[in-house]
Amino acid sequence: MNGVTNNIPMLAWSWYWNEYDFELHVSKNAYDVFNAHRQYNNKNECGGQLFIDISFNNGLWLSSATLPHPSDKSSKHWVELNSDRCELEQNLARKNGLVFAGYWHTHPQEIPMLSHQDKISIERFYVMNKEVIRSPIFIIVGTSLCQDGIKAWAYKNECYSEGLIR
Repeated sequence: MNGVTNNIPMLAWSWYWNEYDFELHVSKNAYDVFNAHRQYNNKNECGGQLFIDISFNNGLWLSSATLPHPSDKSSKHWVELNSDRCELEQNLARKNGLVFAGYWHTHPQEIPMLSHQDKISIERFYVMNKEVIRSPIFIIVGTSLCQDGIKAWAYKNECYSEGLIR
């Protein structure tokens, strides 16, 4: 729990959802994980989990994006995170005062968009976890280095809402 010591992370950018009046600050550490795993040169998709630190006095921070894991299954167009590693990461994050927020993964397109398969996965995840997480965040990392090369969606009330960069 970093916020207790007031060591505010370095800011990469913030996403804002107007309809929810919700802002999420993205730490440089999380950005570095996304940037290091872009899906270039026929690589398979990869991804990890997202954790928020709620202890800062200046808002919610996406402080941790876990790394892809060798036990995950993937191809060029889908990824399935290993459930055992996800459980271990969530337990460790909870012990460190972090809150599970959702998932991130890569796409081979420059500017990522939610695919039909992404929507099916998100809806399945929500049905299984709606008592634990009411509005999960899903981040897709594209190949473009511009700001639109990484996008986030919140899923709430059976609707997808894209976060706007501030």
